[in-house]
Amino acid sequence: KAAIEANGGKEGMVVDMVDNGIVMFDSDIDGGDSCETMDGVFDSMLLARYELNRLVINKEKEEDEVHQITVSSIHIYPVKSLRGISVKSARIDNLGLEGDRRLMLVRPNYETASSSLSRENSPTHRFITQRQCPAFATINTNIISSPSLSKTSASKSTSQQHQLIIQLWTDANPNSKLSIDISNQTLLNNRTYPTRYKAAVWNDIVDVVDLGDAPAKFVSQTIHQYYNTQNNNNNDIDIDSNNDNDNKDYDSFKQLFQDIRLVSILPNITNRPTDSRYIPHAAKSLPGANPPQTALNDGFPLLLASQESLQDLNQRILANPHKPDKHSTHPHTRKPLPMTRFRPNIVIQGLKYPFQEDTFKIIQFQSKCKLKSKPILHIVKGCPRCKQSCTDQITGDRDIEPLQTLRTFRALGHNPDDVYFAQNAVFQPVMQHTHTHTLTHTQPSSSSSTHPQTISVGDKIHILKTGKPIWDIDVVQAE
Repeated sequence: KAAIEANGGKEGMVVDMVDNGIVMFDSDIDGGDSCETMDGVFDSMLLARYELNRLVINKEKEEDEVHQITVSSIHIYPVKSLRGISVKSARIDNLGLEGDRRLMLVRPNYETASSSLSRENSPTHRFITQRQCPAFATINTNIISSPSLSKTSASKSTSQQHQLIIQLWTDANPNSKLSIDISNQTLLNNRTYPTRYKAAVWNDIVDVVDLGDAPAKFVSQTIHQYYNTQNNNNNDIDIDSNNDNDNKDYDSFKQLFQDIRLVSILPNITNRPTDSRYIPHAAKSLPGANPPQTALNDGFPLLLASQESLQDLNQRILANPHKPDKHSTHPHTRKPLPMTRFRPNIVIQGLKYPFQEDTFKIIQFQSKCKLKSKPILHIVKGCPRCKQSCTDQITGDRDIEPLQTLRTFRALGHNPDDVYFAQNAVFQPVMQHTHTHTLTHTQPSSSSSTHPQTISVGDKIHILKTGKPIWDIDVVQAE
């Protein structure tokens, strides 16, 4: 009714009322794949939005489900492959959960440096993770947010700015924390951080800024100390294959990570769209627009896992007979694995059966607070697991599980070695209706929003749509 009145009494169908966004089109549509909006925009995204809105309204009319699904934990990982942080609630921005994987560790891409080909669009550096260096799992992270005072040169007045600090430390030296300013204004300040790279994350090349010598030295020293003081014969170190030629010149392992650097995305500059082949129409911000963005995650901004699936996996691990692993000489013991092995962002509980999340297509978060928004999550595809999941997230020790057991029942991809646990996902963009009757995309954490989109531990999960699970279209080759 409000939509019709806003349109001068013209009858129509409400396509999108999620988060106060209203779109209308003529009611006599023929059910095809696309339709014409009142602004003449022609795109199948609107039909997808209409279906989404219908699912939301129908779910609100239903009674509470017998099997109530809730959020049991939320995790962010400020630096890709370092330890994560468990939080009670998290804000949503256009890259996923605010503060998640905005930093990563890189090494020079020696293949590019030695190539005679054009380097204009070639990466100068390449990402490195626990896959190559399990010792990363021993470095703690924390984010501190506080206001800071700054003076403007024009008026000489004092204004308050948002300051964001990331801290790095190890369990061996808990009182010796390295603090790094990663505030937006600092990251974009060429005097503070003058060095920028083009870094490769899988097949993507992203613009990043070097955070200086101090964090690089800290990480390098931590790695060297870890391997010098512990007997870690089971921890294989697989340096990026692109750097193999250069690695042959090193005299010892101690020199191996001397060239490691800590980098950050550049706010509003770094551009990394997700793989559009997996993104549903309703998850796009505008008709014909690019798919949702992600930061330095492997491919998608969010990873959803369930307690029921982990419990089922652990039962299988304990029940399966031990099989020696030719790649490891470490004595293995059968024991349940913690969820940290899979580094999820959102963990849910209350499923009817293990791996029910495989069938989720669209889910919605429902907070106890009525003023809070109700974020919508699109499940896009399963997450293939690599040997990083075999790395203890406290000690850095590498085991044969969970990959050995996952191969017995979760080899669901094109390659028998592609095993899956947890689901990749993207948030539904917030749509708003302007006075000129045009669609605009607003970032969920925008300061213009009175109630930014957030998710919290304890939120209820409503399943809006289910369907056939999606696995990788291509053969997965983890680094």
